[in-house]
Amino acid sequence: MKRFNFYLSLMLLLVTATACNDEFDDPTLVTPVAKHTPNMTLADFKAAYWQDDVNYIDTIKDDVVIHGWVTSTDISGNIYKSLYICDGTAGLSISINANNLCNKYRIGQEIVLPMKGWFIGKYNGQQQLGYPAWYDKGRTWEATFLPQYMWESFVELNGLPDPSRPEVQPIEVTVAELNQTATRATLLKYQGRLVRINGVEFVDAGEVPYSESDATTNRYIKDSAGKQLTLRNSNYADFRTIILPTGKVDVIGQLSSYSNKNTWQLFLRTIDDVIPAE
Repeated sequence: MKRFNFYLSLMLLLVTATACNDEFDDPTLVTPVAKHTPNMTLADFKAAYWQDDVNYIDTIKDDVVIHGWVTSTDISGNIYKSLYICDGTAGLSISINANNLCNKYRIGQEIVLPMKGWFIGKYNGQQQLGYPAWYDKGRTWEATFLPQYMWESFVELNGLPDPSRPEVQPIEVTVAELNQTATRATLLKYQGRLVRINGVEFVDAGEVPYSESDATTNRYIKDSAGKQLTLRNSNYADFRTIILPTGKVDVIGQLSSYSNKNTWQLFLRTIDDVIPAE
């Protein structure tokens, strides 16, 4: 009996000690602070390094520091190796050779980028931060995925994610606006921006899923006048098998353009970006 009481007392002591250690070992939330201070807006940055070519790459030689809040997430699998940011003046696409970016770069997270020595260019018409690659067929340089270790060597987090920030909210556009001939001004304004398009319908609603199983698939939304916009859906998206909804909806997505024809493409972040219209 004495031995039983001894072991019981020892077990209680260990449990108490473990509980105390767990209490002391709770991690303290650390708020990151960027080392650099932004000195150029995204709108000015994009315009300063813009080229009309479909593909190009340029090295930033000046002490330019930009920033923005993350508007995208790859959590559903529909956005692939890309991060989108906005500072309220413009949106910008960043091409990174990494998956699960949503784990570290959540919606509303501010990031600061000292750009001297890094690259901006285009890939098939889309201006983006990336890495130089030779496009043999076009006999030109273009922007491809920035290696993950390079990206992490210069990106700085600032503060904690705040998805309620105004810079993270979508701007409203119409299909008609995007159906007009794209100009330099409209490309700079809308490329990489999170947008909301209200009161549209899906072409083939109720008949086909968001994507076919073997390839990324183009689906289309249309306004009341019948004008259409491409919705680009990955066959790896977790909502791939869902049938296109019927009726009017509001659609939120990351806007990009493709090719020398500047065809607009919209990428859903998650299925929650398709909202029944009121």
